[in-house]
Amino acid sequence: MSENTPSRSGKFFGPPSTRPGRLSAWALVVEVAFVVVTSTAFESASPTIGQLNIIPGITFLIVLAALVAGLVALIRDRERSWIVWVSTGLPAIVLGAEIISMLIPGE
Repeated sequence: MSENTPSRSGKFFGPPSTRPGRLSAWALVVEVAFVVVTSTAFESASPTIGQLNIIPGITFLIVLAALVAGLVALIRDRERSWIVWVSTGLPAIVLGAEIISMLIPGE
């Protein structure tokens, strides 16, 4: 890159330029890979500790990590990368849906 060419970091279409932004993006990648692997590997029986199914707990923690890191990057560090917006928005939607499903009485 020449001296007069502006860097793409810190721009909307550039990669995340802050550490929390990169963490949020990687947490989303890990989450998608984790869901794909667990849905194919543990179709019939999922690992448990006592009566507690551990796959949803791990999934929840990874989604929560992506959400918190993304919010820190967006609010405190003013990150503008589209990857951080996606890796913050999707976990927010997933957690919101989970909370709503817990509040609605059903089967």
